[in-house]
Amino acid sequence: MICLENTQNRCGGRVIPVSYFKSVRKLADEHNLKVHLDGARILNASIAAGVEPSEFTSLVDSVNMCFSKVKICHLSCVKKEYFALLALSTP
Repeated sequence: MICLENTQNRCGGRVIPVSYFKSVRKLADEHNLKVHLDGARILNASIAAGVEPSEFTSLVDSVNMCFSKVKICHLSCVKKEYFALLALSTP
């Protein structure tokens, strides 16, 4: 299993680009490995990268996220349609 984190805490909160995720996905497929995303700050990363969260999550097999680390308004203010953006693609 290959584990990714976005944003990358050890790199000072740097956003790992989608192109890197694609490279990792290719490597994982070549070696029959799964890819997991620690997506505690995935919404922050997607906003900073200017892409939908699914651009990242569609390239991994599993993902976790933490709503307490999201730099957006209080969750009770978020439209439910926004959460549909987080849906993982299904095989």
